[in-house]
Amino acid sequence: MKIRDQVGFTIAELLVASAISVIVCAAVAIMTSSVSVNIRVLENAAGIANQGRTNIELISRDIRQASHVLTSYGSYTTADDVLILQVASINATGDVIDPKTLFDVMVYTKDAAYPHTLQRVVYAGSSSYRTSGSATHPGNIKTLYFSWNGVGLGSVADESYVDIVTVRIVTSATVLGVETTSELVTNATLRNR
Repeated sequence: MKIRDQVGFTIAELLVASAISVIVCAAVAIMTSSVSVNIRVLENAAGIANQGRTNIELISRDIRQASHVLTSYGSYTTADDVLILQVASINATGDVIDPKTLFDVMVYTKDAAYPHTLQRVVYAGSSSYRTSGSATHPGNIKTLYFSWNGVGLGSVADESYVDIVTVRIVTSATVLGVETTSELVTNATLRNR
């Protein structure tokens, strides 16, 4: 009997190899998809945290420039989620004009029309170079909370004692069914306190 050299694969071997290749390709596709979803969720978390950080820095900067927290101004009243600041007016170069007599007022609250955004309202004094108006800042804000010595500003009996404001912003968004939440807290001291 003559033995031939075997060249190539049998049909059974090809079917087994094809099945293994399909399983490996499917596993790689699933892992790639999972990694892609995780990347999107992490990018969203970073974006949410960055928006919260930008908003808290904006509020903190204005608190540090403020001389007082006001009880009310116009239609606004200081509350746990509303901050009204008396800030010295500035000249064209951004320098304080007269910190004892010339003031602007800044209000921070969640925007009523877009409740997940921060609203900053500026009431510029007659000698100030600040521009009066309202601006909204995105942030997917879930909670905006202002306090002093552990007490919400809405419960403070006399705002003239407030020397440090604690600002707490909780941001939240859902991407691909995953909710991402970020909480930022900072303390800012009022000017000359």
